[in-house]
Amino acid sequence: MNSTGIGLFTAVAISDGVAGGGGHPNVGLLASGDNRTGECTGFYVGPHRNGSDQGTFLTAGHCVADIASRGISPGDLWATFESGFSIDPEDQSKVTVASWHPGATVPYAVDDRCGMRRSNPRDVGVIVLQEEPAGIQPVELPTAGFLGQSTATRFDNVGYGVVPTRTGRFDFTFPPERQVSTSRLQSLTPAYLYLLGNSALDGIAGRCFGDSGGPKFVHGTNTAVAIQLGGDGRCRAHWSSQRLDVPDVRAFLADYLDLP
Repeated sequence: MNSTGIGLFTAVAISDGVAGGGGHPNVGLLASGDNRTGECTGFYVGPHRNGSDQGTFLTAGHCVADIASRGISPGDLWATFESGFSIDPEDQSKVTVASWHPGATVPYAVDDRCGMRRSNPRDVGVIVLQEEPAGIQPVELPTAGFLGQSTATRFDNVGYGVVPTRTGRFDFTFPPERQVSTSRLQSLTPAYLYLLGNSALDGIAGRCFGDSGGPKFVHGTNTAVAIQLGGDGRCRAHWSSQRLDVPDVRAFLADYLDLP
């Protein structure tokens, strides 16, 4: 059991979400080891810019920052884009799906200044997949400064995490499937996108444990403008996301992708 109290995940699901079904097929579950232990959510952003057949999977930096210290090699990382999966009832860290995409033997990458400054977390990580996932259309990334010019006020959350209670004693359920919800804009800073998670009256909701690394789509589009980081401990009020349209993050991603 890890620090979140959730056996499957090692990091911070979609609050008041619904099953995503076949929607958002480019959002995946990141797992590690022989048991395919769930680590975080992530998403496919296209082929590696080196011209190989390798794919690029984007997640939060804190989801993979301690991978090496835990003795997990790059080739022991896996991604699946299946909308649902099963969990072994006797070994609840073991995830089973129809197909896995293995990480390449080259190192995964985390921004070298990840987490050093709260005001500018640079909390972004890249997993290089051995091959581009066949039939998966990449998530579209934003242009430089996109959010500063956008009038968007709603954003779609997608992830594989737990679903918390909305009132009373905090508890959660774990649906083994990709979930989707929509959140309202709270505020924007030079590094963060802040979204509200306490608007249940009009069907607006958010994320919880297991959704770290997941994308924040402009509502109804395939454009992900931020990566899920964290929020309040009961997953009910608000949460923060790393902007993808800011210079430091774009400079890091430019080593792997041709950016818009």
